Amino acid sequence: MSLVEIDSDGNGDLESRLEYEYNDNGIRTSQTETTDTDEDGDLGDETPQRTDYLIDEHNPTGYAQVLEEWLNGTLAKTYTIGHDVFAEAAAGGVIRRLLKDGHGSTRMLVDALGMPITDGGTIQVFRFDAYGNAIAFNPALALTTLLYNSEQFDHLTGLTYLRARYYDPNTGRFNRLDPFAGNMRDPQSLHKLLFVDGDPINGIDPTGFFTQAFGYLAEAAITTDHKIDFPFPLFNVSYGAWAGLPGAFTAKPDILNFTDFEYNEIKPLSPSGILAATAQMALREIQFGPLGFEPDPDWAKIPRFTVAGTVPIMYFNLYGVICGRSRGKGQ
Repeated sequence: MSLVEIDSDGNGDLESRLEYEYNDNGIRTSQTETTDTDEDGDLGDETPQRTDYLIDEHNPTGYAQVLEEWLNGTLAKTYTIGHDVFAEAAAGGVIRRLLKDGHGSTRMLVDALGMPITDGGTIQVFRFDAYGNAIAFNPALALTTLLYNSEQFDHLTGLTYLRARYYDPNTGRFNRLDPFAGNMRDPQSLHKLLFVDGDPINGIDPTGFFTQAFGYLAEAAITTDHKIDFPFPLFNVSYGAWAGLPGAFTAKPDILNFTDFEYNEIKPLSPSGILAATAQMALREIQFGPLGFEPDPDWAKIPRFTVAGTVPIMYFNLYGVICGRSRGKGQ
């Protein structure tokens, strides 16, 4: 999506125009907003407001994240990123910490001392329905744009940016088709626009292409196969657990083989999955390389098959990344 023009009353006069730019990996890098502030029906006499996003594609979340926002060339906001985005600093150094629920959605903003933040006498507390629609608050008045699932929300379009696609919580649909065919054994996956296969309570989709609930099932199935091939106590292997090693104490590789000093990450075989894998493996090299660990490029080098829930999946090793997809749909 590169251009959005908004005419909410249908009178033919544009109220806003939004233009977007993306990098070679398809990640949004800028947004230019032109709004009819004088309400004369002409955007030509308005000054566009450009926001540039400094993207960190190599961070512990495994997904491209905004590190800084620059408004018309001036630093407007910075983000603190760990295994999630958990704080932002606005102009003037005002710290806003994002308190989240189990689904990853921001539910409250607090300051550096842990006190609730208010704006105009209203406490910054947020509630959502299952699909991400705001309950009892106006997203346009929220001090953060990281709302439902802690993803960037645009109050002008009403869409949430999920990297590969934009999501509309009012309809529970994406703005464009899923390029993959779907799996006949998983009928919900045949829907080209449906968000998280119609199950937003149990699933999230940070890439715009991949239902994370299905990802957990796929990861569990793949690690089960790995446990069979690397049985305890012959091998000391952890799966998605804290490494507990110097310089990488809280790092959680999907597979960490302490016996052979090797590790693997499990990612969906999709453009966004490969992008996330590249970032994740670069981080793992920084964390585990000095400790003598290397990616394991050999396990599952030949494609293997298993079942995630009820869906058959295929997976294989690509330079240490275990790439998985359903046999009918690249997720």
